[in-house]
Amino acid sequence: MKKSPLVSSVRAAAVIGGSLALVLSGCAIKDGASRESPTAQQEATPSEEPPGGIATVGGQDSAQSAEAARTAVLTAVADVDDSGQAVGLKAEDDGWLITVYSDGKNTPVHVSADGAEVTGKDKVEDPPSGAADQYSSMRQTVDQAVQSASRTVRGEVVEVGPGRKDGQLGWKVSIEPDGADKPKDVYVHHRSGDVL
Repeated sequence: MKKSPLVSSVRAAAVIGGSLALVLSGCAIKDGASRESPTAQQEATPSEEPPGGIATVGGQDSAQSAEAARTAVLTAVADVDDSGQAVGLKAEDDGWLITVYSDGKNTPVHVSADGAEVTGKDKVEDPPSGAADQYSSMRQTVDQAVQSASRTVRGEVVEVGPGRKDGQLGWKVSIEPDGADKPKDVYVHHRSGDVL
């Protein structure tokens, strides 16, 4: 028997609504119970890793910084050309500089610290000699490279661009580890996304 899409949608909404009600009912505070959140009662120690990720940017926690970098990449590409390709990322004092390759040209795009808004663009320029060939070989995106590298090194994302390690093409992701003076380079394979 074939089900109507409307019936399936109503059933799905009922299941989701019921699940949500069940979850929220567990969040109710009983009379006389402490109204402080469990996280407010416990203080994190410096050795504990922040939840959700490893890299930090501009004082954000790990999850926020990696997400802001990835969002900035997507915002810049959408602003220049949806079929364009981010080929570089650099942390700035007040946000990000994302280089987007499209139609044989690089467009430097300035994006807010949270990655949500384009704040300016620089003059369109020719890519460096041979760079277009590197760009076309890349199957992993800059935002995927940030995600892979930030799982490996804890710190502030500083810069991303094409690079080579042991003769293998990949994304060179520079992350300044917490408490360090110099960035550490993490290479992410251009096709597999594996850290080299």
